[in-house]
Amino acid sequence: MQQGDLVPRAVRRRYPHFWVHGPYNSFGYDSGLPQVMSQDRQGDWIFNFMTEWPTTFQLNVWGVNPDGTPDLTRVFGDPDNDGILDRLSPMSLLPNVVNISDYPPSPFVAYQISANDGSLRYNLIPTGLRRNQIIIYFLLMFLPVASSLAGVLCYRHVFYTVKLNEIGKPEHRSILPISLRSSAQLRRYLAKVNLGRLNEAGSCGSPSTEIAEYDTVDIFEVAPNSRRRTVLIATMEYDIEDWGIKIKIGGLGVMAQLM
Repeated sequence: MQQGDLVPRAVRRRYPHFWVHGPYNSFGYDSGLPQVMSQDRQGDWIFNFMTEWPTTFQLNVWGVNPDGTPDLTRVFGDPDNDGILDRLSPMSLLPNVVNISDYPPSPFVAYQISANDGSLRYNLIPTGLRRNQIIIYFLLMFLPVASSLAGVLCYRHVFYTVKLNEIGKPEHRSILPISLRSSAQLRRYLAKVNLGRLNEAGSCGSPSTEIAEYDTVDIFEVAPNSRRRTVLIATMEYDIEDWGIKIKIGGLGVMAQLM
């Protein structure tokens, strides 16, 4: 049997292509992961292999058949661990895989599989730097948070501003709790009311009668000279029956519609 290459190439090849199969891609069933080898200038088939260690792999010439199952006619492994790829019968019960039991030495993070299809020798070359992986990991961890904070700050600086009411009446705050502050104000108000009624009773009538009458005064009564505050509730409504448009904006109209 003779074999040849129909396509002229700068480097010689004995096989048209190679796929890497192993537990990392369910031996070809997971087609979403990288698994196709490529040739370098020396004609060796190379593939950057990174997965969980220890692991195994095998080289498959034809990959996956049209029916979706891995091809078994051209599968290479190294069951005797001699550094040379072997091809076993598809009926063999011996697992035809290359066993990787050692982790990539520091500071590397993966292996580059280099196989020569002429001599069928393969090498596992450590590649990849752990430092780069650590930098990428921290960038992916902190960049989303930093970019979101930067977006919020930019939005607040450009589109969002807080305006202070410089002409309104300032609110005088006290260090006392609200319950003690309310009771103290109530006592001062009642004392002022009773004192005023006592003065009027001394000139107009019986003190006891006047005090009894004004003890029941409403403490929330608005003083005559104070300015009453006014609240305006406005509602805009649009109802165009011909066009089927009904809009209610703000106020009691929206609340009534929701209720």
